[in-house]
This record gives sequence, C-alpha cells and structure tokens, in this order.
Amino acid sequence: MDQSLKIEFVWGNVSDNLKQEVLDFWKSEAAIHDEERAKKRANELVAICRKSGELVGVVTHMKYFHQPLQNHFHVRRTFVKEKFRNQGIMKAMFQSVWDAFNKQELYKEEGIVGIMAILENPILNKRNGALWPEYGNSVLVGIDNRGFQIRASYFEGAKLSLPKRD
Repeated sequence: MDQSLKIEFVWGNVSDNLKQEVLDFWKSEAAIHDEERAKKRANELVAICRKSGELVGVVTHMKYFHQPLQNHFHVRRTFVKEKFRNQGIMKAMFQSVWDAFNKQELYKEEGIVGIMAILENPILNKRNGALWPEYGNSVLVGIDNRGFQIRASYFEGAKLSLPKRD
C-alpha cells in the first residue's frame, strides 16, 4: 500500500470539523447534490482516507434490513475523489473497515451480520466471480433495478437470524 495513504476508522468518533470537511469534499466533487441528504450521510461516517494529507476517500454505512436474506447489514457507500480512482484506494478502505469491524466486533451491538454494497463502479460491476476474497469474501446476492451487482460479506462469527420453521 502507498505509504502516503492513511485510512482512519472514525465510526462513532466524528467531530463537527470532520463532518464539515467531508461535506465540502462531496460538494467539490459533485458527489451528493442534495444538501440535506449529504448532512444525513455525514452522520454515518465510518472511515476516511487521506493521501499526503488530502482527503481522497470516504466510507459511510447505513443499517439496513435485507428482506430476502432476513438479516441486518451495513449498506456500504464509498466515494473516492475522481483523480485518485483505480489506484486501489477503495479496496484498501474496504479492507481497513472490514478489519476494524471484525477485530472490534462492532457489528454485534447492532445485530449486523455483514456489509452489503451495490457496485456502481463500472470496473467492479463487470467482474463476475462468485466469491471475492479480497473484498471480505463478498458474494453476489442479486442485481438491482439499474443492473448493478449487490454483494454481501458476512462478518467472521456473525450469527444469522433465521426464520423459524415448524
């Protein structure tokens, strides 16, 4: 990994200054056009990535109950500054966040079993492997109405809520 790349896990410890920096970052990149939506998402910050001090990537999570899988997941949203894309930053951020949640078992207190993501990245969306070890052993669980892959990764040791059968 690039030594000038610093990923900081900020879940549950986000200052007002960092929220504002992230809002300014999204605005400068035209990432989120609705200001209220951007403010809400800034409250869901999980990690940030800096390269030589410059903010270049942001990860947010939102708790979501996935009906077909009958469990709660964190829906992962990652944004990397355009000029820094395709440099492995998204993958590094995924792994960093994945490691932090697994190591600290932060998912347990919320009843979260894993991370779910919709692949809006055209390069990733073209990959057709069933299992992606480098992304938390994510598996394909569906395709959304726009044709994007929906992938899920289960946390190590996560206990699933399964429907009761007679």
